[in-house]
Amino acid sequence: MAPAFVPGRRGVVVGAALLVWCSSASAAAPTWSETVSAGMVSATLTTTYADAADVILRADDLELVVTHQGAGSPTRWRGAAFRPWGPDQAIVSRDGAVQLVDITGDGEAEVLVDIYTGGAHCCSVSYVAWRSDNSARYRMRGIRWGNSAASLSDLNGDGALEFVGVDDRFATAFGPYAVAEFPARVWSLAADGPTVTTRHYRPYAMAAMRSSWAMFLEHRRRGDPTTGALAAYLANASNVGGVAVSGGWGRARRVMGTSGARTVRAIERRLRGWGYRTR
Repeated sequence: MAPAFVPGRRGVVVGAALLVWCSSASAAAPTWSETVSAGMVSATLTTTYADAADVILRADDLELVVTHQGAGSPTRWRGAAFRPWGPDQAIVSRDGAVQLVDITGDGEAEVLVDIYTGGAHCCSVSYVAWRSDNSARYRMRGIRWGNSAASLSDLNGDGALEFVGVDDRFATAFGPYAVAEFPARVWSLAADGPTVTTRHYRPYAMAAMRSSWAMFLEHRRRGDPTTGALAAYLANASNVGGVAVSGGWGRARRVMGTSGARTVRAIERRLRGWGYRTR
């Protein structure tokens, strides 16, 4: 399960949303559109879908247009830009699919588009569009959250918001999803896009480490498989860094004993391959 210690929620939308539903007697598919504006920034998300009673929108018809009053012509993305993950369809909320949020804390809003691609254990994606160094053009990148979308929270009080989520690779890597535990993961929006920065937020990672150890003990008490919870604990220890890394692995080896040494080695190989520190 996702750790209960994850704070925050999606940042407040700074701007009003205008929702437009267009339909006609022609054979053309109905058009759905949402526009948000804040300060000098406005964004319009448009797509089509076949059934006005449904919320399944065509991902290959998605178009995002972002306009900055002081940055020249609009920047737009269509279809293929929204399909690094998922099938030809996407489920998008009719209200709030596109948001303007000042993520970087510089007084200018960035653009967020949230999409659910459909299916299980795969499916939440956010696209963020931002300007870097006062460029006239926006850039956009998608982040695949997987099972649980991230929230936005200012973890260190500097005025910038972080994407606070989990490492979804742990969903089924160490056992059934029903008993999966996930280490904390944090992304920050840098000049070149969203970047994983979990290790920069040591107090948060420390809280995650303590929580995942408690979940390991709880799984063991219930007689559930414990490999996933132990892996999450060791990944969180890696994010804390310093003596937490050696201390965490030493604790794992003591608790698992000789009979669990093979399991600990398997976790170590997987985490090292994913870039987690194991020494």
